[in-house]
Amino acid sequence: MKRSNGIPSLSPEIIEHALIHCHPRDVAAFSQTCRAAYQIVYHDRDGYLWRQLFLSYPFDDPRESLQGLRRYTPFDWKGELQRRVLAEAISHSPLATPEELTDTLETFLDVVRTASPVTQGYERVPSQSLLWVVDVLQSSNMLRSPLFDHYNTSQNLAHLRSYLALTLDDYDEDDVCGMEWMRVLRTRSRCYVYDLGNYCRENDWGPFWKNGCVNWVHVESIINVLLSNLAELSEPSLIDIRPPCGLEATRAYSAPGATTRNSKDWPGVEGTWARYVSFLDHRDLHGKPSRACCGID
Repeated sequence: MKRSNGIPSLSPEIIEHALIHCHPRDVAAFSQTCRAAYQIVYHDRDGYLWRQLFLSYPFDDPRESLQGLRRYTPFDWKGELQRRVLAEAISHSPLATPEELTDTLETFLDVVRTASPVTQGYERVPSQSLLWVVDVLQSSNMLRSPLFDHYNTSQNLAHLRSYLALTLDDYDEDDVCGMEWMRVLRTRSRCYVYDLGNYCRENDWGPFWKNGCVNWVHVESIINVLLSNLAELSEPSLIDIRPPCGLEATRAYSAPGATTRNSKDWPGVEGTWARYVSFLDHRDLHGKPSRACCGID
């Protein structure tokens, strides 16, 4: 009797075990080698293969997120992993279109929103999903893409930048481009924040649209102004008032002491509150209104 060699001679369980150690792109390439391989990859009835590929990428387990705890439908392991891998590829592509970049931003936002919450005893353990987002954004420099020249019209971009809170905009003293980027960004943000035309009864005098939705361009501008002002503090006693920033600070229960807080006080209302106010120094406007208000040299 002729002995079968190759894939047909191996059990699906052994093949799956080997595939979970591969990159999803390699798994997709493997599926094109023969019909049996395609069946194993894309007709995985129990979802084991794609679940393991997702978790070993690595990403946080969505079943442990706050949204996952309320989920009534099964998580699409294959579809979500493919979506994230595609977003990573688009962010590095020089041929990406504005529409593709917008979809990619939405993917990143979904990853941030579904990050696992901080748990007691593991407060210093970072989210794998958030580490992935930061790594992709840093390696691709996507947030400074020329296609976002009119980024003030992009709610998705402003939304993500609000979560990041300038943590990816650090620069060294000899980084001329970085300094210029921050100067322009701060000027643009101040123009938006201190434009009284952006405040009215219809938007509750705040960073909202008239329909009640958040205006993320306005929110990002406020964050940029406040953090830029805080960066100039020279009084040592004021340094500690700077809030934690970055994607890790967006995780559920990431606030100091949140994991040991009374379960009935989940938003952290109890305790001492401090109010900080940031005003525009109007001396910046005196004599040079065009530069301060419009960002024109």
